[in-house]
Parts: sequence; C-alpha cells; structure tokens
Amino acid sequence: MRNTGIQRVAVSVFRNDQVYCNYAYQTIRDDLGPVQIDFFDCESPGCWIHPVPEQG
Repeated sequence: MRNTGIQRVAVSVFRNDQVYCNYAYQTIRDDLGPVQIDFFDCESPGCWIHPVPEQG
C-alpha cells in the first residue's frame, strides 16, 4: 500500500487487544506514514460488509 496515496486505514480488533492495537498502529505508520487509523471491535454488530439486521 506504500506510495498509493492512501490516507485512511481501518483495523479490526478482537476483544480490546491494546497490545495488538499498538503493534498495528506502529506497523502501519512505519510503512505508510501519517495516515488516519481507525480501530473497530470485530464483534460489533454490523461492522462488516453485511450488517446484522436489528433485533426488535
């Protein structure tokens, strides 16, 4: 992804793994430079391509 002009990266995180977040953040910044990095909980309803319908 280096030299593509990418400006934002989303990273899925399992169970609030802060060590993984720190590693991913540093790895991405080292490779891509100052891009926006958004972390999200991989177990959140609707966080993937096919959202889970709301129960109700």
